[in-house]
Amino acid sequence: MSEIIYNFQDGHTGSSISITGDEIVITDCVGIPVSSVQEVICHPITANERGLGGWVKFVTRNSPELPEKNYNTGWEIKCDNEVYTGLFLAKGNVFWYGCDYSADGWKKANADMEKMAGVVKEMLAYKENEEQQKESRLVYGEKHREDGFEWSVDKNGVLSITASEGGDGRLSPRRITETVTHSETDNGEEYIKERERILGYEIPWKEYTESISQVQIGEGIRTIPDELFASLGTLKKAVLPSTLEKIGVSAFAYSGLEEIMIPENVKTIENKAFEFCRSLRSIRLSVSLSGLGNYTFHGCEALREINIPEGVHIIWDRTFWGCRALKKVSLPDSLKIIRECAFLECKALSEIVLPEGLEEIGEGAFSGCDSLKSISVPDTVKKLGSHALISCEEAVIPRHITNLDEVFGFARSDKRIRYRKKSLFSFLFRKNN
Repeated sequence: MSEIIYNFQDGHTGSSISITGDEIVITDCVGIPVSSVQEVICHPITANERGLGGWVKFVTRNSPELPEKNYNTGWEIKCDNEVYTGLFLAKGNVFWYGCDYSADGWKKANADMEKMAGVVKEMLAYKENEEQQKESRLVYGEKHREDGFEWSVDKNGVLSITASEGGDGRLSPRRITETVTHSETDNGEEYIKERERILGYEIPWKEYTESISQVQIGEGIRTIPDELFASLGTLKKAVLPSTLEKIGVSAFAYSGLEEIMIPENVKTIENKAFEFCRSLRSIRLSVSLSGLGNYTFHGCEALREINIPEGVHIIWDRTFWGCRALKKVSLPDSLKIIRECAFLECKALSEIVLPEGLEEIGEGAFSGCDSLKSISVPDTVKKLGSHALISCEEAVIPRHITNLDEVFGFARSDKRIRYRKKSLFSFLFRKNN
């Protein structure tokens, strides 16, 4: 945690503000990165405005979405010709104030606010100077050689990566390791052994991370290692080669990625590969996939539609958890298992066709899918986990499913549930399995 540079506690409201070298944190709300603050405006309280508290306004860019919040303290803030009660947070702006009805309290509040604004302004000036120095060090278009690949970043923010001649097709940044020791006993004798533990990787283009908007990976590259493009907030698009076979754990997680097409030879997408890519709107999956890993698209709030290709037989735990805009999902006939909480809190999902041949739906698989009013479960499903269909108001299920209180919750008396008539397909399926 960064050292606290400034801290202020409002005695009337219990609200507080802390400023570190990296963040501005207001009470229990989301921290705002100092690097996202564009302007600081301070409006002190005047003698005739003591009933309308003064404020400090932080104008931000590329900030996290702040929750709309009002502490309802009874004090009023007049800002931009609007009057707010209490401390008001809105997307992109933070309003902070100090107010006191005692004789000199408003003067102290002013001093606190002006000091607070001054601290942030000094930090912004320092960071701006730091950025200018950093920018002067960057050389755009220059090729850099690494083990097995070369890379460059142009003035348009395009990161180009190509395989080196004779390389093995892997992008292998230098590992950051530490040596750890442990003891082992053999025939009563104790031995001390050492091993290397991987702490992470040195990202070669670290100095350019705030300017990279697109990644282009050349032919010959077969794997993208874990976390290679994670947290690239300015990244919008990635162009991948036809030779690619594997995308590693959290490879693009927490990035600003908006669209991507997965090449047809990709067989493996590891856990959390696109987790919290909040701007990801469009993705086309590879026809060579056999499964989707845990948390693969967790928190991809802008994703509206996805077509899962034939060949995928399992959707792992929480793959689409929190994809709130996801409205249309196409499932393949090859699908056998939907694991625990796979579609948890997909609020916009209004319909889904479960394929014949599906065998298992895990615990809470469709829990929190508030728009999914009805669902039809094929006879091939042998197991329905607890709360799997708790949000559905109407369902058609196989006759052999009997744990209804678990599947639909104890309010199932309010739901319309009926058993499916036996079909020739289900008879043949059970006979052959």
